[in-house]
Amino acid sequence: MERCEGKLADGREWLMGALTIADFETFAWLAGMEQIVPEAFADKPLTAAWLSRVRARPSVTAALADAGGDSTRFWAPGPEINRWG
Repeated sequence: MERCEGKLADGREWLMGALTIADFETFAWLAGMEQIVPEAFADKPLTAAWLSRVRARPSVTAALADAGGDSTRFWAPGPEINRWG
């Protein structure tokens, strides 16, 4: 959360400047965490706005609809985020 907030602090709309796979990958990681660790999302207005922007993207909206139900409730961390940081 701190990294996202830091990246967005300069006014950019997306994490790396332009919309990239980094936004989608980070969204997939964080969207499920909102319910698990809500305190990590407190006082992070830039990240909250960014999550809303990603969630509103047509591709994300379609993917979430195809998943059926609230797919962010079926989340578990995998080994890759720990291996690649």
